[in-house]
Amino acid sequence: MEEMSWMKIDTDHNGSEHRSFIAAHSRTLVSLMHLVGVIYMLIFCSAVFLMEIFLTLPYMEQYYPNNSSFKTVLSYYIYVGIITNFLLILIHRKKSHFSSDQLTGLPFRAGNNFQQVPSDWTKCKHCNIQVPPRTRHCSVCRVCTLKKDHHCYFTACCIGFYNQKYFIIFSFYGIVGGTFALYHLIFYLSSSYAPFLSVQIYKYFLPYSFMSVLFGYSSFSELLLIIFLFLHISNTAASTYYFFWQMFLIFRNQTAYEFLKRTRTVDMTVSEHLQSVFGPYWLINFLVPVPFLLNKGDGMHWPCKKNL
Repeated sequence: MEEMSWMKIDTDHNGSEHRSFIAAHSRTLVSLMHLVGVIYMLIFCSAVFLMEIFLTLPYMEQYYPNNSSFKTVLSYYIYVGIITNFLLILIHRKKSHFSSDQLTGLPFRAGNNFQQVPSDWTKCKHCNIQVPPRTRHCSVCRVCTLKKDHHCYFTACCIGFYNQKYFIIFSFYGIVGGTFALYHLIFYLSSSYAPFLSVQIYKYFLPYSFMSVLFGYSSFSELLLIIFLFLHISNTAASTYYFFWQMFLIFRNQTAYEFLKRTRTVDMTVSEHLQSVFGPYWLINFLVPVPFLLNKGDGMHWPCKKNL
């Protein structure tokens, strides 16, 4: 019996070590994915900008010389808007985190040792604390996030109350800049490689492109441009999806979780919800980065529906 007890203890110990090993390597993998995601976004956005400035716009200037300066200035403007809002997502990521430290401002309930929280708050079983409405736990960040929408690996953080507006504007600039640069890239490839909207569109299929390079019919640089074209289309499509999805949720006065659960937690008008995301004069955010125009509210107190 004593031997069996020692065996059980040893098995439990080994199991605990195994779980710790898996958890540690999982965190390492997540950190690596975050790093790759952030680096990819910065490199891709910069590559699009540099390709515009040094390749496609100078090429188009041969055909349309009159508006080349305007397009160059517009390229700089879009690039600054994209990078600035991307960095603001990262800068404000931790502001949306909710922890027990933020409960210190709440009054204590008389005669007890725990703090009084509003009745519409719920308990997070992972953090073992009471959290505000619309706050959800992120298993990747391992923290509760105010008004969590989703975890984004390309920004290495959750999109929540304090960085949602920068994510939306980043997606908006991704649509504008992506469409703008995509048109120029297709124009360049149609003129120098093969007409895109024609019977020769098969030349843009990656298997054909790889074989063309192997047999010397195309150059390696043309293959890289075609790969970049597909990445460009994918990123522009993703930006379009996220922008319109986020705006759809705002106009419905919901988070992604609430939409999937078919619930409406808060009672706000569309105008109030827009200001809670973008702040006052919210349209200005889409023209120029204005981080000093803060969104309204604190992400903890919401005008909740009475029947919930």
